[in-house]
Amino acid sequence: MRLLDETWCGMKRTHWGVTLKIIGQVPGTGGTAGASYLQRSAATPLFPLLAEPATGPAAPAAAHPSAFAQQGHRS
Repeated sequence: MRLLDETWCGMKRTHWGVTLKIIGQVPGTGGTAGASYLQRSAATPLFPLLAEPATGPAAPAAAHPSAFAQQGHRS
């Protein structure tokens, strides 16, 4: 998933660069702010939760370092 995320962001950066060279800073065809919108979009990961540590209620118990010890295992 990380490779897909990195590839996705790379494609978005390339799209932003090409757009900036071709149409410059004019409004986008979809009614967006144009190149500035694409620049912000390129900085947004496809899977933002991959950048965060696996903690909290949504994380599986095994993701917590203390979970292994709580199950009676020694590290």
